Amino acid sequence: MGKSKVKYEVPESAADNPPEDNDHVTDSFDGEADNENGKAAGEGAPKESQDALSALPNLHPDLLAAGLNATQVPVPKGDAEFDDLMEWSRSMGITLSPSLRLRASTHGDGENGIVATAEINQKTECCIVPFSAMLHADSELESSTHDEQRAMTAIQEANRLIKNEDEKLAVRLLYERDVRRERSRWAQYIKHLPGIPRHSLHLWKPAQIQELSGSKLYEFARSCSESVDLSYNELVDTNLPQLDMSVREAMPWLTAAAHRWAISLVCSRCANIARGVRKLKAFVPVFDM
Repeated sequence: MGKSKVKYEVPESAADNPPEDNDHVTDSFDGEADNENGKAAGEGAPKESQDALSALPNLHPDLLAAGLNATQVPVPKGDAEFDDLMEWSRSMGITLSPSLRLRASTHGDGENGIVATAEINQKTECCIVPFSAMLHADSELESSTHDEQRAMTAIQEANRLIKNEDEKLAVRLLYERDVRRERSRWAQYIKHLPGIPRHSLHLWKPAQIQELSGSKLYEFARSCSESVDLSYNELVDTNLPQLDMSVREAMPWLTAAAHRWAISLVCSRCANIARGVRKLKAFVPVFDM
């Protein structure tokens, strides 16, 4: 099987009504996944198709010289604080339309985003993220030190007992952030992740949820708020005690606060990705901003 990747195009409705400069356009993308041949669109295209690129507006001049498709432009820079993320993205094979830029949040909350800086034509491939750049529960575990090896073994043992994919992915995210740290393959990406989103029900206090009493949202909000604590308690009180003490001691980083943060990001940022006949949940760097 070839590489899977996420590809997002501007739908016809968005092209007919292009966004104003600096408007967010990520919410308008239609998506498709699981490209079996693992090639960027246009790669290996016949000469007449490549020649036709010269008639398209807003293509990067380097692409016209190379006869390549716009999706093969490396991720462009945004605000200076994203230089390290952009360099990492290029090394991971992530591409972003030249009409898009990463911009820092004006609220100082770390919830940065992608904005359009030019008109985006219909069927433009806005963002391509190779499957190998995504972080999911089955991403290959790596370790460089004795402590990392112990933690990696603990995760493998715990995953035999954890049935919920969100829980597995949350634990994996914490391993990369708190154990692997700067050695993590996703270190530059994780460094730019926000705290718990301001809109997340995981931050609501019981009194705030009670204000929804009588509405259809009440039970949903209460369920979301309580589910995080319940899942953490099940994890540490039911699942982990079944493992050897040495395994449990290798996961001191799995605290209630860290777990709440990780779960909130899994719920608010992850995408469902098709991988052959299987679907899985994954963090999709750059696209999820």
